Amino acid sequence: MTQRRIVSPASSASDLSEALTVPIIAMPPVVTSMKPEKPTENGNTASSLPKDNNRTVKDASQLKLSMLFDPSLPWILVENGSLGGHFDWVPEHFRVGGWSYVAIVYLTALLAAAVSFGVYLYQQKESISSWWSDDFESCNITNEEQTSVNASNGQWVNKLLSRFVQTVKEETVIESDACLQSAKNYPGPYSIQWLYNTLGCLWMLYVMHSIMNKSPMGLKAWGTYTVQSWTLLTIRHGLSSLAPFSKTAALLSEVIRFPAACSATVTFLVWNMALVPFIYFQAMDTAEKRKGFVKFCFSFRLVQIHLLNIVYCYLNIAWASPPRELHAMDFYLALVFVLAYMMFYLLVLDRIGIHLYPIFSPRLRGMVVLSWTGVLGLYALAFYGWKTILGNGL
Repeated sequence: MTQRRIVSPASSASDLSEALTVPIIAMPPVVTSMKPEKPTENGNTASSLPKDNNRTVKDASQLKLSMLFDPSLPWILVENGSLGGHFDWVPEHFRVGGWSYVAIVYLTALLAAAVSFGVYLYQQKESISSWWSDDFESCNITNEEQTSVNASNGQWVNKLLSRFVQTVKEETVIESDACLQSAKNYPGPYSIQWLYNTLGCLWMLYVMHSIMNKSPMGLKAWGTYTVQSWTLLTIRHGLSSLAPFSKTAALLSEVIRFPAACSATVTFLVWNMALVPFIYFQAMDTAEKRKGFVKFCFSFRLVQIHLLNIVYCYLNIAWASPPRELHAMDFYLALVFVLAYMMFYLLVLDRIGIHLYPIFSPRLRGMVVLSWTGVLGLYALAFYGWKTILGNGL
C-alpha cells in the first residue's frame, strides 16, 4: 500500500518553496480509484465535510490550465486538497469539502458592495482621473525655471555631472498644459529624491530578478500577495522617476500611490507581527527547526520583501514624492487590488491545493468572516494611517 508523506510546515524552509515549483504541464489527469465513504446518520460522509476525490489529480505535475475551466472535474483538483502533500499540515477541513454558506453569502455581498461603491465614486466625478484633478493645475514651466529647480535640488550632482546635465537640460522639453501640480512639485531630475526613485527602482528590479532566477519558487512566486505587492511598489518607484518628465507618469504614480503603500504596509504587518510569531512558536516544535526558520526569515530575499519593503515604501510615498491628501478613490483602488487577489486565491490557488493563508479558507464559518473582515479593517487602518502621514508631512 502506497504511503502518503505527511509534511510538517516546519520540516524545512524549502518545503513551501518546493510546493510551488512543480511544473504545470499539459497532461491528462490521473483518476484515482477511491471507494466512497459510507454515509453517516445525517447523510454526510465520515469526514467533517464532503469530498470528491474520484477524479482528482494524484500527481501535481499533471495539472494544466484547462482543468480550471473543465466543469466535469471536481472543484478541488488535487488529491486531498494538498499540492504534492506539502500542505497536509493544514487541517483537512480547511482544504477539502464545499464552501460554507456563510462564506458564499459574505463574499457575494462583499463583491456587490465593492461594485456599488465604485459606481457611486465614479458618479461623483466626470472621470476616474478627475479624482486627482484637485491636485492638478495648469502650469507653464519653462526650461529656465526647470533649470533653476534642478540646480537647487541637486547642486552636488550638477557639479559632478555638469557637462552631462547641461546637455540633458538643453534637450528636455517641459510639458506646459494641464501639468500636474504634484508633478511640478516632484523633485527635479538629478536631485537626491529623484536619484533615490531611479536607483530604488533598479534595485527592486534586481530583487525581482533574483526571485525569478535564484529562488526555488521562480516565476510562481508572483502567485503570492507579497511579491505582487513588491512589484506594485517597484512600478511606483519607476513612475515617480519619470514624473518630472511626463504628466502621464505623474498621474499613474498618483493613482497607485495608496495601493502600493497599503499592500506594502499589510505585507510588513501581517508577516512580522502575525505569521512569524505564530510559525515560530506554534509550528516549530524543535530548536533545530526554529533555527532553520530564523535563518529562512533573514535570507536576502525575505529581508528585502518583508522587512525593508516598508522602508522603501515610506521613502517613495512620503519623502521622494510630493505629499497630498488621500481621497476615497485611493482607498477604493486598494480595495480592488486586494479583492482581485482574494478571487485569485479562492478560484485558483485553493483549487490546486496551495494554502498560503489557511485562515481565509471558504470552508470555515465564523473564521472566514473574521479573517476577511480583518483584512478590510487593516486596509482601513492603513488608509487613515497614511492619510495622517501624508497630511502632516511626516
